Amino acid sequence: MKLYDAFRRVNATKRTEESVLLRVTVLGTVVIAVLGTLVSGAAPVVDGIAALILLPVGAWLSYVRRGRDNTLLKLLLTVGAALALQRFFGDVRGAITIEDTRAPLASLFLAVQVLHGFDLPARRDLGFTIASSLTLIALAGTNTHAGLFGALLLVYVVLTAVSLIEMQHSAASERADRLREREELTELRDTSASGGVPGAGAPVPTRRSISGWLAAGGAATLKAIGAALLAGVLVFGLLPRGSSNQLGGLPFKGFPSLSLPNARISNPGIQAGGQVDSEAAQQSNGPTVGFNPTAYFGFAEYVDLRTGGRLSDDPIMRVRADRPRFWRGIVFDTYDGKGWTRSQVETPRPTFGQPVRLQTERLPGGEYVDVTQTFELLDDTPNLLFAAGDPRTVYLAGGSVNRWDDGTVTTGQLQEVGTIYSVVSRYDASPPEELRAATGPVPDDVRARFTQLPDGLPQRVRDLATRLTAGAGTNYARAEAIGAWLGANTEYTLDVLPPRDAPDLVDHFLFESRQGWCEPIAASMAVMLRSVGVPARFATGFQPGERNPISGLWDVKISDAHAWVEVYVPAHGWIAFDPTGAVPQAVNTQAGPQLPIVELFRWVGDGLVGLVPAPVRTALRNAASRLADTPAVAAALAALLAGTGLAVWWRRRGQHALAVPSTPFERLEAMLAVRGVQRDDWQTPREYVRRVRLHCPDVPEGALATLLQAEERRRYGGGAGEPVSEVETGAVEHIAAHLARTDDEHARRVPAGSR
Repeated sequence: MKLYDAFRRVNATKRTEESVLLRVTVLGTVVIAVLGTLVSGAAPVVDGIAALILLPVGAWLSYVRRGRDNTLLKLLLTVGAALALQRFFGDVRGAITIEDTRAPLASLFLAVQVLHGFDLPARRDLGFTIASSLTLIALAGTNTHAGLFGALLLVYVVLTAVSLIEMQHSAASERADRLREREELTELRDTSASGGVPGAGAPVPTRRSISGWLAAGGAATLKAIGAALLAGVLVFGLLPRGSSNQLGGLPFKGFPSLSLPNARISNPGIQAGGQVDSEAAQQSNGPTVGFNPTAYFGFAEYVDLRTGGRLSDDPIMRVRADRPRFWRGIVFDTYDGKGWTRSQVETPRPTFGQPVRLQTERLPGGEYVDVTQTFELLDDTPNLLFAAGDPRTVYLAGGSVNRWDDGTVTTGQLQEVGTIYSVVSRYDASPPEELRAATGPVPDDVRARFTQLPDGLPQRVRDLATRLTAGAGTNYARAEAIGAWLGANTEYTLDVLPPRDAPDLVDHFLFESRQGWCEPIAASMAVMLRSVGVPARFATGFQPGERNPISGLWDVKISDAHAWVEVYVPAHGWIAFDPTGAVPQAVNTQAGPQLPIVELFRWVGDGLVGLVPAPVRTALRNAASRLADTPAVAAALAALLAGTGLAVWWRRRGQHALAVPSTPFERLEAMLAVRGVQRDDWQTPREYVRRVRLHCPDVPEGALATLLQAEERRRYGGGAGEPVSEVETGAVEHIAAHLARTDDEHARRVPAGSR
């Protein structure tokens, strides 16, 4: 019983919130947030509907019982929270990626929001509700593809603004009440034993109606918010969509992008959109395009190897995938001594569908795996569809792509910031030893197209390639030999540009400078392979980027733009090689850890595991395995640890916080604290009794005076060690019985709906 009284005292509400308008608008924000999770598909339908039903019930009950002892209700809500946590642990046991935790996490957030909504006595509880609703609306926003979410977000913003304004009004009103109360305390005269009420009386909390709030300035605030939102909708809806390089204006988005007439590669970040041909490059005494640090020159119809510079580290995309890959954009087949271009083949017809399904060749020797990737563009990109390996299925809003015969996939529109698309690719994950031994015929069209070399290629390039591959009997082995030589004999740098008048840039790189960036390195490997009869092609795209250990996404920057080589291996097809060495060619065919956050924990744990003795490590592993198989036990253990930590925190915060009342006067404080009359630290017992008389004039005055006299004698009169007398015990029990009787009479007299 003593622990129960201590729990009641700790959880007592000092001041209840009386504003009906604030409670209604806060409820509205939560309901809109829950609707957002349903519209976006972020939360299970059953959980969302249950939350929509229970939230108004909890709000009504919370308002009715705002000034009462809700200790039992708090205990029940704590049990409910533990059950919700147990359910969450059970739902995520089989999660493979972070995506699999979205629905269980949404269910947990909904459960916490509903449980919290049953106990909102004070303003701070309502403020926490608004803050937690932001989690739900953010979860919905990251998962939505529906236009209705925009309307819900607009309503949410308005309701949140009204709630915050009303919260400020309520706080100002409370401060005014406190000032009035202090003034009345100074003028309060001693009352008679009959319990007379001071003449000034207690300040009565006032409730403003909605019309009164609007008259006080809320209407002007709502008009300003509405005007700002309307102006934003007009600006973003009426201005044309597209990049600033095309239209000469700000890149606002509202209407669909301008279609590209032939769906060839278009990169608005470089001159002429990247539409530079081989003839123009041959006649030029320098790079055909200027370098732009925010637009990679390799995403164009022609890649001039004389172009170079440092690309920006600004983010360009986020990729959700379970393995690191090259995100390929373009494939090139023709080398002219200055750079790479694509054969002038007929433009393919668009392929439509939702999703778009593409035909991919499946060779008999490959060990193929399907890789699913989701790309979120953080900046404008060319009209390219980036993907790992050969795209098979594309989920794109436009529902149309063009697949070229070299594997490049383009779209009919520029890919703008905010675009999200998913690709299921097929990738050959055969082990290196199998690829190294692969032999067989090469199709005639592949050999003819991807062994092309310019007539003016210096003979010493061919001789070097022949010497390096003399001991290699397969295409893969030859590629390994040339790649190893480049890694040992060349240097990566962005500070050395090739001479403008070099007749062949690969020859200059191999025999003159041996310094350069990924484009000349990859070009040199492809040219040497072709000179010994191995089909090879030049590819550009992005490196995998850095994996975020929290979200599990691959964060790709503009500076991750890269060039590499793809080599044709008989019976397997095109295999990627990176002679620059930025990303190893070896393929990891195993999926990652169950959750990305586990990756972070393991990284930290591996650094500490050596400090723990082997028997202790074994015992901990066994215990962790058992906990993983019994989520209920894990949830109970987590609740026990959390409760222990909370108890320690409260104990260190102040021993008196959890102390059981030891005197009748302290019992009086505990009883009145649950009714909103709590003694402040600065108040003496006499000042506190004056406050009790002010707010609770019906408390028996004789019993109150008895308790005050005994408490002052203990504190100030040398009676600190004297025992509690029967008179004191009777006085506090008399007050307790009176308060209980008053509560019962109030409950019978006031209908539930009007409280």
